[in-house]
Amino acid sequence: MEYRIISKSNMKDLVEEVNSAIKEGWRPQGGVSVTKKGLFPLQAQPMLWAQAMVK
Repeated sequence: MEYRIISKSNMKDLVEEVNSAIKEGWRPQGGVSVTKKGLFPLQAQPMLWAQAMVK
């Protein structure tokens, strides 16, 4: 079994790459993870969207 994580700065790009990976035989493992990038939670920070994939 192979394992990879796809991560993107926005949901739209994540969906596109996950769909492409599915066409290549990869399958999502678990749900989507969303977190803020950076160390300072009180500051406005970009989000990081991630999906684990297995094949």
